[in-house]
Amino acid sequence: MAMAVLTDQLLRAAESGDEFVVKILLNCVPDIHSLRDTEGHIALHLAAGRGHAGVIRILLEEGADVAAKKDNGSTALHHAAANGREGVVTMLLDAGVDVGANDGDGWTALHLGVMGGHDGAVRILLDAGAAQEAGGFKGFTPLHWASHNGHEEVVRMLLDASAGAGVDAGDGTGISPI
Repeated sequence: MAMAVLTDQLLRAAESGDEFVVKILLNCVPDIHSLRDTEGHIALHLAAGRGHAGVIRILLEEGADVAAKKDNGSTALHHAAANGREGVVTMLLDAGVDVGANDGDGWTALHLGVMGGHDGAVRILLDAGAAQEAGGFKGFTPLHWASHNGHEEVVRMLLDASAGAGVDAGDGTGISPI
């Protein structure tokens, strides 16, 4: 089987949550870290974004790099948080992923969870020590995004977790979140 076909099949199986096919294909590849799609996704990124905990468990057991970054700098944690995959967020944190890792635009997993209004993922990330004051693209903090997107519960969580700190923090243009 040509490596390109094998790569495509493994990535599809990971994204669709097909544990059986993932296990079979992992026996055919010499290095799972070298298998990427055209955007730089590895199987772990795709499985994390879809919430396939079983596939993630298999990939981690086979040595998948929990810190591996896609071409844009995002990790599997970014993908899980952006899609509100609470169980996967917890799995990746337990596996040692950096809760504060930035992608190429400066976004952290907390930014992405907040932007989507994913209360549960945000709570898990905050409990794991995610930095709320991290400014992503144009200096927007998670509190800026929660306020801007109207995610009231997430705004409350962020304010409670920081004792109100960051309310006056300006973004790159000097606009405060509240």
